[in-house]
Amino acid sequence: MAVGLAEHDKEAWGRLPFSLTIADISQDDEPLIYVNRAFEQMTGYSRSSVVGRNCRFLQGEKTDPGAVERLAKAIRNCEEVEETIYNYRADGEGFWNHLLMGPLEDQDEKCRYFVGIQVDMGQSESPDRATELDRQLAEVQHRVKNHLAMIVSMIRIQSSQAGGVGSQFDSLSRRVEALQLLYQEMDIAGAAKATDKIIPLGAYLGRIASAINHIDGRGAIKVNVQADTVDVPVETAGRIGLLVSEVLTNALQHAFSDRASGVVQLRSSVMSGEQLRVTVEDDGRGIPEDCDWPNEGNLGSRIVRQLVQGLGAELNVTRGGTGTIVNIDIPLSQQKTLIADERTKD
Repeated sequence: MAVGLAEHDKEAWGRLPFSLTIADISQDDEPLIYVNRAFEQMTGYSRSSVVGRNCRFLQGEKTDPGAVERLAKAIRNCEEVEETIYNYRADGEGFWNHLLMGPLEDQDEKCRYFVGIQVDMGQSESPDRATELDRQLAEVQHRVKNHLAMIVSMIRIQSSQAGGVGSQFDSLSRRVEALQLLYQEMDIAGAAKATDKIIPLGAYLGRIASAINHIDGRGAIKVNVQADTVDVPVETAGRIGLLVSEVLTNALQHAFSDRASGVVQLRSSVMSGEQLRVTVEDDGRGIPEDCDWPNEGNLGSRIVRQLVQGLGAELNVTRGGTGTIVNIDIPLSQQKTLIADERTKD
């Protein structure tokens, strides 16, 4: 049984810089029901050869039974777990697999699925003695873990409202795309080390706007970006990027439902009082008077509220003569402290 993902969802998962799997633990022997391209590349196994099988085919002679039991216990208890385990590729080559697993509940709030995210840590004989592996693990923990937790959280929210993990992933791929663009921006900014965790926000938001506009596919609707120069911690950038993705998508989906052309303005500017203002303004039909977005509405509204709260930000919606203006005010004082702390570590 394969997860019913749309083609663009499969592409978004496939572009992730780490392997992703989904297993259905309600079925006998807890088979995999989805793996992405990164999994195929990392393990050498094709999707068709592993879907429907328990992932124990990755285990072998040097796999620690204790690690296997810890993973099994987490699945039995429906708990998140992180483990580094020795696995084997299809050609028999061994490698250390840094694994993060998280449970997903179905619509009846029963633990049914487990998402696994894997990072290839190389072939060093012992993770306890290998300096290079320790360095890589530190990078995984700093650069990946928190974002993977966000992905697991989003999948959990999506699956709980969609009636199952395989039913509706249309919006989820866009959210994953925002995180993938963050990894690309980190590479461009030279954030190759765990300590280099500062990126230019404007460039990242520009990439998100371009991606969202491309996904929308209506060439007559333009998204213009104007951004002040400001550096923010990677974790903050990830949250802001997801938030902008939600607000932009909402504008593109609803502001121009009655016409084929329009303009959306995305601006980020540093205000007085150590505050960053991100604005999304459209010249569309405007939000209906009886709609209290984002305080009520669908999954996207819920994610917006959670991200605003996590940033300690304020979101205000203004209905203009034409269109809608969304202002998000984010305190910069805390972000500057985080930046100073990160640069002190270098």
